[in-house]
Amino acid sequence: MGKKYLLNQEQLKKLSKELESKPKDGGIWTGLKVARWIEKETGREKIWNQRGWDYLKKHNYSWQSPGPKHRKGDKKTQEEFKINLPIKVKELKKNLQVPKVEVWFFDEHRVGLKPILRKVWSKKGERPIGIVQHRYEWLYVYGFVNPKTGETFWYLIPRVNTLWLNKVYKQFAIDVGISEEKKVLLIEDNAASA
Repeated sequence: MGKKYLLNQEQLKKLSKELESKPKDGGIWTGLKVARWIEKETGREKIWNQRGWDYLKKHNYSWQSPGPKHRKGDKKTQEEFKINLPIKVKELKKNLQVPKVEVWFFDEHRVGLKPILRKVWSKKGERPIGIVQHRYEWLYVYGFVNPKTGETFWYLIPRVNTLWLNKVYKQFAIDVGISEEKKVLLIEDNAASA
């Protein structure tokens, strides 16, 4: 006699359909939630949480760290941007009457050091002391990338303001070789919503 499964084929299909939408609590599917679903579906009193994991795996799910997505990110706007970018490049090339238009992306990032106190082993009843200097030093990285070629330019600057941004733009124009024959369409972060 073969192994008896918790769910028959019809119930498996039903679970598959359930997994396509959010659980009733609005969160995400977990082994625990699938186990509770199986209990209700089969009328069994106790299904171990691990069995929920097993059935998630059977439906081609795996335990992964989520990729970060900004809460203001708009998928529709992003898709429109992808469709419209090649059209804009063609129009720019035609309007400027230049043989070459390259697309570059730009963003800036602040890097720096600040004191961080972490847990350490210490004798019970004695609180360890960590010597820190509460002073922050920052440096900004301005990065340009050509996604087609992978070419990059990086500039380390002391602050972010219009004066420094213009200095970096001028240097980038020299470094990338902007001329009468070659123009650059520069895409900045948040450019689509500006």
